[in-house]
Amino acid sequence: MMIVKATIVPFFLLLWASSCRASADIEEFFTDLEDIPNPSWFSLKETLVVGENSYGPAYGSTIQVNHDAVQVGRYAHREISRPTALHSVTNSHVSPKDWDQMSRWYQEDGNTQVFRLFPGDDTIRNSRVNAPRSEAYGLVGWLRGDGWFEWSGRYTFLKVRPGAVLQIKHNSTYWSLQLILEENADGTFDLKYVKLRNISAKTLLMQDVVGKGVDIRVLDDGENHKVYVNGELKVTNKMTDRPEGEDNRARWGLYSPKSAMDRDILMFVTGAYVGPALEESDDWTDPETDSPKNIWGFWGGFFDWLVPDKVKAWFSNRPGFDSYKEGSADLLALIEKLDAEPDPSFYDKYYSNPDNEGYGYL
Repeated sequence: MMIVKATIVPFFLLLWASSCRASADIEEFFTDLEDIPNPSWFSLKETLVVGENSYGPAYGSTIQVNHDAVQVGRYAHREISRPTALHSVTNSHVSPKDWDQMSRWYQEDGNTQVFRLFPGDDTIRNSRVNAPRSEAYGLVGWLRGDGWFEWSGRYTFLKVRPGAVLQIKHNSTYWSLQLILEENADGTFDLKYVKLRNISAKTLLMQDVVGKGVDIRVLDDGENHKVYVNGELKVTNKMTDRPEGEDNRARWGLYSPKSAMDRDILMFVTGAYVGPALEESDDWTDPETDSPKNIWGFWGGFFDWLVPDKVKAWFSNRPGFDSYKEGSADLLALIEKLDAEPDPSFYDKYYSNPDNEGYGYL
């Protein structure tokens, strides 16, 4: 019995010390101004609409980002990609004009997006419970045959739990690629890559990510994809079984199903970009392209000014900046897709496969 006690006590002391260290490590990245209270989920829920999309309000205290600690790396000076919408526990599509009413879950400070969740938070907009999330997503998508497209940005992981932090989705329900956080026995979290339907595709990208920043770049052409971590190519893979004619889109933030939220969540994404692949300079390896778009390197801070004409032309000819205006037919069609029920045949084919049990986040 004495041997057991001698083993258990140091173990709990180790966990306590690890928790204190993690708490201290993240304080340098932000300040919670505590300018307004963050109510418990149970009291907030009494004021919210249940069973349909709503805009809260769900206000939260202001998070002040320490730009010197967070807005560093390759994407430090890049503005947040537009057009972008928010998917929260109360609404599948929250446009920028309503973000202030969602400050409990989403804020922006400079070039950094702030994603938060609180204990108890859970989906109430429909019947799909145990699926809390705070995610941004790009409104402009791409089809197979459009060439390489890119999501890139810098993550800073502060308060986390297992879940998907980046998804490439080929409609509202089905994803081809996820970057996920996975918890270890010692309480640390690793960043990993997974793809639908192939358990052998899980790849470790970075260990012990809490309190750290990491530059992520994902390339996808509707069939193939690549994942770069801090400039190093980590994954080359493909997901060919995507229905024809459905746009691929990027989502980022945190989607953490299996149960209602059981802890505080706080993570930052700096300089998020979604669009045609950008040719990177220095040590970054790029996909072959017929129209190089070299706009980074030293001049990264002048992104808007240096966007190549071909990129601008592509956006002007695709639904996006103009087509997804409030009340537009394109936007209403997109929201309808987001709220659609899964296709039973597709669900059975991919998600009911026993090889996928416990794999990825559906």
